[in-house]
Amino acid sequence: MKIAFYTLGCKVNNSETEGFIRQFAAAGWEVVPFNDAADVYVVNSCAVTGMAEAKSRKAVNSRQLTVDSEDRKPIIAVIGCASQLGKSKFNADIILGTENRHELFAKVTETFVGATISRPAASGDKIATFQANAVRPYNVGGRTRKIIKIQDGCENFCAYCIIPHARGKEKSRAVSEILEEIGANPSSEIVLVGIHVSSWQLTVDGRQLRLLDLVEEILKIDGVHRVRLGSLEPHDMDEEFVNRAAELCGEKKRTPPSSPLAMPPPLNRGGILCPHFHISLQSGSDSVLARMGRKYNFDRFYAIVKNLKEKIPNCAITTDIIAGFGGETEAEFKESYRNIEKCEFAKIHIFPYSERQGTTGASKEFIQEHGSVPSAERKKRAKILGELADRAHNEFLQSQVGAEQEIVWEKNGGYTPNYTRVKCEEGNFESGDIVKVKIMKSDGEKCFGEIM
Repeated sequence: MKIAFYTLGCKVNNSETEGFIRQFAAAGWEVVPFNDAADVYVVNSCAVTGMAEAKSRKAVNSRQLTVDSEDRKPIIAVIGCASQLGKSKFNADIILGTENRHELFAKVTETFVGATISRPAASGDKIATFQANAVRPYNVGGRTRKIIKIQDGCENFCAYCIIPHARGKEKSRAVSEILEEIGANPSSEIVLVGIHVSSWQLTVDGRQLRLLDLVEEILKIDGVHRVRLGSLEPHDMDEEFVNRAAELCGEKKRTPPSSPLAMPPPLNRGGILCPHFHISLQSGSDSVLARMGRKYNFDRFYAIVKNLKEKIPNCAITTDIIAGFGGETEAEFKESYRNIEKCEFAKIHIFPYSERQGTTGASKEFIQEHGSVPSAERKKRAKILGELADRAHNEFLQSQVGAEQEIVWEKNGGYTPNYTRVKCEEGNFESGDIVKVKIMKSDGEKCFGEIM
């Protein structure tokens, strides 16, 4: 029995897909690439933009395959945000949203067993190649990096965003569940993700726990070297958060050997919070931020950026920007550009605004009041911001040259704590080893380092 997954969108979707892969693999299924022949194809869909939703439908349609004989066609399943918002838009055998995605294994098993099976697998079928750009290799149970979902849902209801409608109310996952999942198979780097990850909070034994309390608990697990945070919201990042983050970003003291002959502690012990903070700005214009329904202005955002950079040397601040939202004027765009440039981001993700039916920004009343930026102008502004983003990223990478950093080893290099990609010559290391490198140069997209 062969099953293939295709995941679009955020790291939360990737984390959920990895959970399903583990579930199916434990039951004896063989997980294969999405372009290979399989008995079951699963698309984990995204609805954050109209293009993401269209790609989700395209992925599902690409697996509606024709086989050479009269043998059965594969089973197609779709889950995730896009199918939650519009089940009727998908032509699939199994359609689940975010609310009932946990039923996937049972539904697939039920459908598969009920189908007429005339061959053990679809290994001989001729299939059309699908450009699965969103697919990444899954390292389930590997030692390099593990994405852990700690939270779901969002209640911000920003004017441009459909995700609160797709994901529902905020829900924080229990500490015991998170620690158990990580401890069962630790990875050198743990990435904590959620739809609104910085809203994670729970009351345990009368004590109010917040996100950085959870980080401290995770860093106690043997085999975990560092923790990286997913996307953060500015209104959650108060002075206390920044001060605690600065403390956790400092390297943990390693216990020295008791004698010169004593073995040093294993390479993957200790831990730090990665000095990499992805903080969603969305616009550098206060009037646009107000129309978006964001809970801060640019001065508040910039104060957070300055505070982080002052207290955490060489930290990387990355962000998301929407170009052409809700009647953005030329003056607002220029204001936004100047302020974005002022932040000196390490990396910027640019998105031309995409109306999502059901959001405030797509409503008739909103458009009548504020107007709408033509599509061509949105793309033009996105391109201008993209050029700024390229320059900012290149300048950040150049600033890393000469630095000595730790990377989590992958095939031919890895990522530093501040998420700088460093390529090295092949080394005699295992995936997940912590390797010290000196960054020698940059080509504007990544850095190159020498193993120390």
